[in-house]
Amino acid sequence: AAFGSVSGNSRINGEQTAFDNSTLDLNAGLQYRLNQHSFTAALQDNHFDLDSEGFRHAYGATGQWLYNIDSNNQAGLYAQYSRLNYTGNSARNADRKIVGTGRILRPVCIGAGNAERIERRY
Repeated sequence: AAFGSVSGNSRINGEQTAFDNSTLDLNAGLQYRLNQHSFTAALQDNHFDLDSEGFRHAYGATGQWLYNIDSNNQAGLYAQYSRLNYTGNSARNADRKIVGTGRILRPVCIGAGNAERIERRY
């Protein structure tokens, strides 16, 4: 199955236009199910504008595998990569990598993960 979404919002702060901001999010991906296995791959793109100018652009990909143990239990693995670019402030640019695992024991959810933010100057 294919999926996707587009969302956006704007916040206007009256006379304090320096804090006006808008966001545009784009997501698209594919999901494939085989017996108890579910595989998902998705791409994300995010634009954040501040005071009507580009402030941050983030983009990346997510992958996930879920295994349905039975009707009440599920386990899975996931990985995500994101690139963060800050307009006019490259010292804040970063690559973010997240990997993790989770187990759902209804009605309790247990998860563990590791996030790494690698800062690079461009």
